[in-house]
Amino acid sequence: MEKKQIVLTADIGGTHITSAQVDLCNRKIIPGTILRSEINSLGTAETIIDEISNNLNATLSKCSAMIHGIGIAMPGPMDYDLGICRIREQGKFFSLYNLDLKALLAEKLSIEMHKINFINDAAAFLQGEIFAGSLKNSENSLGITLGTGLGSAHAVKQNAEDSNLWCMPFRSGIAEDYLSSRWFIERFYELSGIRAVNVYSLISSQRSATFLDQLFCEFKVNLAHFIDMVCSQKEVSSVVLGGNISLAEEFFVRGTKDILKHYYKREVAVQRSKLGEEATLFGAAMICC
Repeated sequence: MEKKQIVLTADIGGTHITSAQVDLCNRKIIPGTILRSEINSLGTAETIIDEISNNLNATLSKCSAMIHGIGIAMPGPMDYDLGICRIREQGKFFSLYNLDLKALLAEKLSIEMHKINFINDAAAFLQGEIFAGSLKNSENSLGITLGTGLGSAHAVKQNAEDSNLWCMPFRSGIAEDYLSSRWFIERFYELSGIRAVNVYSLISSQRSATFLDQLFCEFKVNLAHFIDMVCSQKEVSSVVLGGNISLAEEFFVRGTKDILKHYYKREVAVQRSKLGEEATLFGAAMICC
């Protein structure tokens, strides 16, 4: 690795994009380069590409160092090697279906296509935790991102790969039906008749509501069941949680561990990411090595 290798990195989610410049040699984000902006994932392809490229160009301008490459974490399905979006029925980015994002962004950013690299966001999150976070000594780990959708990645000997478990058969549907923001909003509406905008607003406005306890009780049962199912298929010693829902760890993380230990007899370490959103940025940067 070069003495100083600077990478532009980005995490694209259903509602926002966060970008930064990462010094891979020192495993640090360059101070003052983190930029977060909104994305309308239901907008036209032109609008979405403009929102992404505007964010990246703004972050590029924050530092004069030579950029070695661009690493972008994005949810699937997607052909990550070619940079072609395959998202069609996930309730977001449907206008990008079958588009060559690598070519479109290369033109907008005035950069060679081969310098733009894509990685699954869940795999990037887990790889970042291994690279610079709380899993440096973990051999077999599971990363779960809980947000607009459900992301999952598994690492063996510290090499993370997308597990693509969002569509795994689970209860009366698939895993994402029970482990995403959509489940929280719909289930709370069923219990209370109140329609929340998102999980953050739900917790903020309904913190003392009786139904909130029931909601998280059901969620931690679902999460423990999901982790147990994964552990039945893969060797897992530790689980790290990311995504916006993980910020509400006080409501469900300890309970999830208790259910795993006492009901499923699983001695698995479960913790929230220490790096938070920065984990995905580090993981995306690493694919430019």
